Formats: sequence, C-alpha cells, structure tokens
Amino acid sequence: MRSETRERRSRQAAAAERMTKAQRVHQKLNSGAPKYELRTLQETLQFAAAFYRQMREAMTIGDVKTEFGLHIAYLTPDFSYLFTRKYEPGGEKQIYDELSQGCFLMVGLIFGMRDPDDPKGRWLVGNKKFLDTPLIRTAMEQRMDGEDIGIS
Repeated sequence: MRSETRERRSRQAAAAERMTKAQRVHQKLNSGAPKYELRTLQETLQFAAAFYRQMREAMTIGDVKTEFGLHIAYLTPDFSYLFTRKYEPGGEKQIYDELSQGCFLMVGLIFGMRDPDDPKGRWLVGNKKFLDTPLIRTAMEQRMDGEDIGIS
C-alpha cells in the first residue's frame, strides 16, 4: 500500500516538474473549492473584475508574459443557447448596458492564456462555473473547445 502511494506521489511530482510556467498558473487559477450560486449581472461583473486582477497577478508572479482573455458566460432563459461576452477592465458599464437589455442567466467565467512554451502556441482554457448542472457543464465544455470562443 505504501509503495502505491509513494509511486503515485512520484508520478505527480514528475508531472509537476514537466509543467510549463503557463500550465502552473493555469492550474492555480483552476484550483480551489467551487462556490456554486446564482449571480446577478452586477455580481458577475464584480467577480469578473476580481478574477481578471487575480489572473494578471498570478501571471506576473509566475513570470508568464503572454496574451490572455476572460469571457462572461450566460444562458438564455429557456436554456437553449450559451453565449459569451469578452470582459475588458473598464468596460463594465458597456457590458451591463448590453446584457441588461435581455433576460439572461449568468453561469460562469471562461478564461484562457496562450502557453508561450508550447511550440504550437496552444491556449490553456478553464472556467469558473456559478452553477453546475449537466447542461451547463456540457455547454461550457463545448464553448471552450470551440474555435469561436476567441479568448484572445
């Protein structure tokens, strides 16, 4: 039993050593206990602003100089479409004015950063869901996998 535990730890340590700086920052941003709760548009904008600052700080501390982006994910009231809206600091009023015109359910944030150490320049994408249901999980995963997200 101890050798299995030791082997698992050594595999995890080896995997951690192979991670790029951007992958370490991405893992840090994805970690933490999720807090699922319904959020208003105003709360979502406040959360996006705080997460954007956290993301920039983690990238600075991790010495990762690359492009990154943050999107607000929201659903139509009938749960038929998931949309995203790029978050830019200082653009909260414009986002609020635009999204408050409709009736939308704020479901989370999708974030990403380009891995500068990846030879193909791939993006590391993650999310912070406000609600966790099979429908929302599937929609967010499809949106993150799609080329149309335009994280940058």
